[in-house]
Amino acid sequence: MNNLVKLVWRRQRNTLWFVLAFTVLSIAVTTGMTVNNLESSEVLELVGDSIRRWEMYNGDYFNAYSNILIFVYWLVGLLVMNRDLKDNFNQFLFTSGYSRRRVYWTKFFVVQGFLLLTTVVGIAVQYGVAAVMLPSGIGFHLAWAGVLTSWLGGLLISWLFFAITWFAALIVGQTASLLVTVVGFTLSSFGILQIYLKLVSNRFWHLSEGQTLILGFGLMFLATVSLIVWGAWLFQRLSLEHNGEYLLFPKLRVPVYIVFVAYLTGLAAWNGLPITIAITFISTVLFGYGWLWRPKLGEKWHQYQRQHSARE
Repeated sequence: MNNLVKLVWRRQRNTLWFVLAFTVLSIAVTTGMTVNNLESSEVLELVGDSIRRWEMYNGDYFNAYSNILIFVYWLVGLLVMNRDLKDNFNQFLFTSGYSRRRVYWTKFFVVQGFLLLTTVVGIAVQYGVAAVMLPSGIGFHLAWAGVLTSWLGGLLISWLFFAITWFAALIVGQTASLLVTVVGFTLSSFGILQIYLKLVSNRFWHLSEGQTLILGFGLMFLATVSLIVWGAWLFQRLSLEHNGEYLLFPKLRVPVYIVFVAYLTGLAAWNGLPITIAITFISTVLFGYGWLWRPKLGEKWHQYQRQHSARE
């Protein structure tokens, strides 16, 4: 283990061990409560027959890949990058002679390695608790088709949510604004899923369930890689000059503004009325401009006040 890995591990170990403990406890409690409340007179099988198909399995009483793991990836991406920026740990590593590229990828792989361990432990706890605490008379029969597909899909979703919060924490310099941004985007992302499902089943072309799944997996992987690689490129240009500002990279204001307006207006346009689309567009244009350029607007306001006071 080289010195940089040791430094990164010492920095992150408390957070990562806490995440592992939280994952194990949460999965054990939720799984135990779910199966313990089942009665054999009402439920004969914990897992449905669809577990035998090559698709992600999300049942009424059991998910082949726990949603808690997805949340953990989302949370770790947010905590690690934001904390290191706020406490100037990155600057410490830079001044210690480590290249920015090496720092970025070392942190990424240390965190991902531990998250993979957390995933394996979490899955083992979930399946183990379900098997041990399941009341007699209720079956627990699995099939590799649904299990492997669920694990792969769950990991891809987890990596995507990690990449989103990791990237957002890299470019947003204010913690409160960061939380609002990532929570809002995460909640709205469920709307993207519905749009995707409708797009692949319209009257012009209709993909099978297998094709829809493979395409979705591919798009998630592509989005994840794009965010992580783009983050590596931006990390090499990170400086203290814009600390405390909403965006740590001012050149991203216009792209972020365009994406913000287009994204929310697009969501509203999918199922919304024309008046709803118009209101959403106008609101996002005004709000986004004020949000991203508010420091400059504030400076101009203070300059106007000073000039007005000087004239008096």
